Amino acid sequence: MKILLTGNGKHGLSKDLYNTFSATMVVDLFSRTNGYDLNTEEGKLKLIKESINYDIFINCSKLNNFNQTLLLKGVWDSWVENNKKGIIINIGSTVDTGLKGGSRLYTVEKVALKNMSRKLSLDTTSGNGINVCYLSLGYLDTEGVSFKDKTKISLEQVTKTIAYILLTPQNMNINEISIDAIQEKL
Repeated sequence: MKILLTGNGKHGLSKDLYNTFSATMVVDLFSRTNGYDLNTEEGKLKLIKESINYDIFINCSKLNNFNQTLLLKGVWDSWVENNKKGIIINIGSTVDTGLKGGSRLYTVEKVALKNMSRKLSLDTTSGNGINVCYLSLGYLDTEGVSFKDKTKISLEQVTKTIAYILLTPQNMNINEISIDAIQEKL
């Protein structure tokens, strides 16, 4: 099986996924570091075109301006048009559970990704052979997370969850999984 993974592979979840899955599968990273600026139309179109050569698309990069959702829709449309079967996993955030005031788009972008994933996962039940899962994650134990007082989910735990999704029989679809670390009482 071949995995198309967004993210630069030098840190965070994409690094852990690459290191784990590349031991047994072909995993190709798509990010600015290797010529795929997924925040541009050209970068998205390049990835979408190449996506039909893969069995699994893990939409892992934190992209701005709804580009993660647009990338999902583009890959989906390309796979449907080319009668491509496979698995799409979208990495979201538990911030999608509620909106707070403010002008930051991150929460709204994750809600859009969740809603598009859910819509496409429902289309999966029509038997097109494309399984779609939205993985909603709380605080991850990465160097970029600033919430020092929070218990975090290990990258290994997330990678094992994705491995579980990949092992799901083709006649089943895991629409969504939401994971938060249990916070200790103070």
